[in-house]
Amino acid sequence: MIVKGFDKHKHTATWVAPLTLVGLLVVLLVLKMGLPNATKEAKRYQSWYCNAEKVKGENFITNKVLFSGGHTQSSEMARSGKYAAKMTGDNLEGIGYTIKSPKAGNTYKAQIWFYSQHPIDCQLAVAAQDKALFFKKTDFSVETEGTWWQRFELYFTVPENEKITSLKVYIENLNPELILYADDFKLEEVPAIEGLTSSTFSPQELALQIDKQGLDKLKTVRERSFSQGLLIQEESDLIKAQISLEDGWKTAKVRYKGDWLDHIMTGTPSYRIALKSTDNWRGMQTFSVQHPKTRNYLHEWVYHKMLWAADVLSPRYDFIQFKINDKKPTVYAYEEHFNKNLIEHQLRREGPIVKFSEDRFWEGMRRSVNTSRTLADADNKEKAFWTAEIKPFKEKKTQNNPTLSAAFEAAQNLMYQYKMGLKAPNEVFDLDRMAKFLAISDLLKADHALTWHNQRFYYNPVTALLEPIGFDGYGTEAVDEKAPLYATNVYTQQPYSTEPIDRLFYDKNFITLYLKYLYQYANPSFLQQFYAQIDQELQEREQFIQQDWAAYKYDKEMMLRRSRKIYQELLPYANGLQVYSNQSQGDSIVLNIQNAHSLPLQITYVGKKKESAGKTFTSLLTFPQRLGDVPNYTTITAPNWATHIHYQLLGVDSTFLAPIPQWQSPTDWSPRQELLATLDSENPVPYLLEGDLILFKKDTYLIDQPLILPKDKKVVIAPGAVFQFKNGGFLLSFSKMDMRGDADEPIIVQGLDERSGSITIMQAKGNSELRHVIFKNQNTLDYKGWKLTGAVTFYESDVTIKSCQFIQNYCEDALNIVRGNFEVYQAGFNGIFSDAFDADFCKGKIQGSFFTNIGNDALDFSTSTIDIEDCQMKTIGDKAISAGEQATVSANIIKVDDAQTGFASKDLSVLTLDNITLKNSVRGFTAYQKKPEYGAATIILKKYEMEGVKYPFMIEKKSKLDIGN
Repeated sequence: MIVKGFDKHKHTATWVAPLTLVGLLVVLLVLKMGLPNATKEAKRYQSWYCNAEKVKGENFITNKVLFSGGHTQSSEMARSGKYAAKMTGDNLEGIGYTIKSPKAGNTYKAQIWFYSQHPIDCQLAVAAQDKALFFKKTDFSVETEGTWWQRFELYFTVPENEKITSLKVYIENLNPELILYADDFKLEEVPAIEGLTSSTFSPQELALQIDKQGLDKLKTVRERSFSQGLLIQEESDLIKAQISLEDGWKTAKVRYKGDWLDHIMTGTPSYRIALKSTDNWRGMQTFSVQHPKTRNYLHEWVYHKMLWAADVLSPRYDFIQFKINDKKPTVYAYEEHFNKNLIEHQLRREGPIVKFSEDRFWEGMRRSVNTSRTLADADNKEKAFWTAEIKPFKEKKTQNNPTLSAAFEAAQNLMYQYKMGLKAPNEVFDLDRMAKFLAISDLLKADHALTWHNQRFYYNPVTALLEPIGFDGYGTEAVDEKAPLYATNVYTQQPYSTEPIDRLFYDKNFITLYLKYLYQYANPSFLQQFYAQIDQELQEREQFIQQDWAAYKYDKEMMLRRSRKIYQELLPYANGLQVYSNQSQGDSIVLNIQNAHSLPLQITYVGKKKESAGKTFTSLLTFPQRLGDVPNYTTITAPNWATHIHYQLLGVDSTFLAPIPQWQSPTDWSPRQELLATLDSENPVPYLLEGDLILFKKDTYLIDQPLILPKDKKVVIAPGAVFQFKNGGFLLSFSKMDMRGDADEPIIVQGLDERSGSITIMQAKGNSELRHVIFKNQNTLDYKGWKLTGAVTFYESDVTIKSCQFIQNYCEDALNIVRGNFEVYQAGFNGIFSDAFDADFCKGKIQGSFFTNIGNDALDFSTSTIDIEDCQMKTIGDKAISAGEQATVSANIIKVDDAQTGFASKDLSVLTLDNITLKNSVRGFTAYQKKPEYGAATIILKKYEMEGVKYPFMIEKKSKLDIGN
């Protein structure tokens, strides 16, 4: 796989005078160095494919190429074509191919599709003629298809230093008791990742000779540091030592290295070594040696390896045997320091390396440890940042060199702009390299390098921009493969301290490049190829470290799991962009948009699902919300006929769709909350409040707005009280109500228009009593989307109703009781718009009541247990009594005249009828199933009389009518 983000260093041929020599030199340079613009034939990469469709002897054959495993051909299962390899029992090895005389350094990619309805126990592997020389395998799927097909993928590079005559790539079932199928085997030679070079590991021994005076000085520094809780260095702490270089023993300056005590805690302390300007070791004049654990062993080396391949600056870092005086040599890591050797080694002109001074940060740490024996809190880090000076490395040299001094002043300005957020990132940084640096650090969880006091930058005097120098990616702790991306934390977590790098993630140019590279590098195929190409180098260093720490092993699989997790999380999920419709404006509609993804998304187009004439956006970004924050919507105007928003993850070509629904965005408001807020208002109330008693005296009350009565009270309305409602006014009580009128002075509840006057009792404790109340001209509670069905409603509130009248309403139910117990006596319902009395999930009794001129049902019960006695119904628009949804209803002494349907039992209900008189109606008794989640219904009919009924009995199949005494 070629990843464009990894750039080779490019060299330019030097022209010489004679024309013939010029041409010869160009040709030689092209052949030797492979210039990108060279006119040479591109390398052709081989590939081999087997579809298991044809067999020749014991082999599969595809395109005249033979593959082993032909004896496993089976027509029982296939991914493509008609055949696959079946592996079970004694035939466990399926399709395979042998690469003869493989060229050292070549990289290959093998893949195969496996099928099994059981957990797969198999492997895709490659082995040399002797497995001890070379063997690689994978047992992890990278893709699924349908329910059971899984694709395995294996990258490998032919070792440089082994005598390998052949490599066999094959598939194998590791469990003979299971059946496994394999199809569509492919092996291909792949080009190397650009910029990723390899070299043979040749560790050497580095020795220091330190005299007694120097050792005593180091001991003093060690004791002082332990007393202060931190490793504090001073200029006077430098000691002289002798160092073994290739050309003999030379003088060097040495001190302890590091900030934390872990650098000197054990018998393997860290040292900073500075050579004279005339000396060097491996091309370096200043470097550190340290226990490999301080940079998490091979993790730091892999980090540098990927940075080098991406042409991002980083110090030289590798492993050696290190010893002092006559002590036993120990495995150490060395790390180049920040000077011109680092810059020039990576083909840059000399320029200043700059940083934010850490002095205030470590001084705060030291003071905290000295006074309280604890580390300073986050406030110390933030204050240290805002007061941090911008410093160059090699400060004296920079001051004394006019060119470097001028370059530092320019670099200082850029660092200041970065710190204060004064300029766009592309005006401060080489943005491409900065994006690669962040993407690689994120992928490998090397974010220890990203905090401000670990950041180092090189001022490139040619581009006049800053380039990052990646180093110190890890502390001593293990890498958390499940840890989120640094970018995700920036967007979704509350930062605990200032990090200037966080601002970059709100710049479109930067985030586009960052996500582009992260999407490339986190691709498991890329990382597998990366590890395949460095595999030999990695193994050599791992074995070298194991000389001193035998249990150590670099967990490559853990890093691959991390890359898979990141790759899966990069692309937005189906609800990554959430859209809500707000008000219309002529031919347009205002949309509220929330980014529910963990990374920025770019809106590109609003219109139909398939693009047509719509509205195009070229640079509209939406950023994720911090976790727990109230959404901050992005608002756009779109055509009112638009159905979808098209959007992308920056840096990735794929387009995603978000449907545009009809509902508005959620808010921190609800109609009930608004109504209850009136209880705390200073508006005057029309009642007397005496302790827990709310009293409405005999008076006329004009209510033209919602009147809310609080809970845990007792509401008493005196006889003769008149409630008149208009302009949508209604009464909502959370306490039980005693409306105690009498025959001479009834209580009157009256709507003065067609939209006012509802009475609602909501979750009241105790039993309400309504006596001699006249309800007329009412509508239901309808307040900003909170809409009920009853003119009079009791919800989870018990009630007794005596001698009350319900007249001329304008809503679905004149009386609606839900989830309560009730008793209704001598009630009258007349001129009702729809249902007279609707009860759901109740237990109740109705006696001696009258129902006249009802638009729909007189009595409608669902999932309730009801007793009805001595009631009369006349002129009923639908059913006189309806029992539904597993209701149990008993009715005795019922007279019905002029109904569409006399009695209906539905959906597992049982309706028991006795002493029934039914006249002048269309249908008499009906039983049926209406809703699929229920079942048939039953009517038990005892004594009855019918006259003038067109269809006396309509009993659906499976429902039943039981007629008897």
